[in-house]
Amino acid sequence: MLRIVSALLFAFIASSAAACGSPFGPEPIDSIANKLLHAKKFAELDALAAKYRKEPAYSPEGQPAILMMYDGLTKQSDQCSRVVSTQKEWEEQGKLLDAWRAAAPKSVTARIAVGSYQRAQAWFVRGGGYASSVGEQQWVDFRAGMARAKKTLESTVPAADRDAGWYDAMLGIGLAQQWPAEKFNTLSDVATKRYPGYLPLYVTGSYYHSAQWYGSDEAFMKYVEQAVERTRETLGETLYTRLHHANRSGQMYASGRTSWARMKAGWERITNDFPVAHNRNNFAVHACENHDLPALKQQFDLIGEQLMLANWPSKQMLTYCQHAQHGPTECFKRQDNGELICRPAKAPANGA
Repeated sequence: MLRIVSALLFAFIASSAAACGSPFGPEPIDSIANKLLHAKKFAELDALAAKYRKEPAYSPEGQPAILMMYDGLTKQSDQCSRVVSTQKEWEEQGKLLDAWRAAAPKSVTARIAVGSYQRAQAWFVRGGGYASSVGEQQWVDFRAGMARAKKTLESTVPAADRDAGWYDAMLGIGLAQQWPAEKFNTLSDVATKRYPGYLPLYVTGSYYHSAQWYGSDEAFMKYVEQAVERTRETLGETLYTRLHHANRSGQMYASGRTSWARMKAGWERITNDFPVAHNRNNFAVHACENHDLPALKQQFDLIGEQLMLANWPSKQMLTYCQHAQHGPTECFKRQDNGELICRPAKAPANGA
């Protein structure tokens, strides 16, 4: 494993667009779930999960509601408070989940949440750096945590009760445990056939086959094309866009791995189906990288004041793209503070 993929998903996806109380949208699902857990309203949590399983719903950004709920319960994501960052906080979250499982021993959601939490905690123990930066004891604890999560999910959740979140968590464990391709792909095929519209399953699969994990650019592109073809009737090119966005790299377009025409088609549908600032900022990033000035300007006009710096590779890139939407741009850094200053590029002198 070369590096951690934050929360294993959702990169991808990237989480909810807005913090609580902002004008960007309603309170995110992950935050609602986490608040219910801390209030020990376990019956309400089970009812909410049952609702999302029966009537699939999506966050304003287009993520499955049940994913956002599990992310909130395991503190992989919470837009209304910071993500858990200390051992004490992880322990407190774990005690709440254990209390839920004890109070509702028949709750499938509680058991899946506990296993998902154990997986997320293992990543916390490992840390987010490159493999070379991880200490020997961290590796021991990481592997033990993943084994514990796998045992929890396999032993406490009957096959008939395994929802999309169960498969998502188990595939994430397979990614972390370096499962052989046959074993990983077998479970991935079962999961996507049972829940063909659950986006995170494909994201984790794309990670597994990427050059950054256990595959190659060729294996990644083959996996993406197969996934897109299986979901084309419902998702069109949006899955192509989401999977390439989840596996972004500085050379994705220059290397020929990623087609801007297809990415653009996907972003156009995504922002039509889910027209929120989070998606529009992501669309603008890719438009700027491809010097598609009409698309870039259109998205900036629609974004208005809802710029989201976290979606941009850097503040400098955002500054450049804000100017570049109007035409050729030249930039330089101030020597005193490194701030990027941009202005319209000067036209070449006659005869130059």
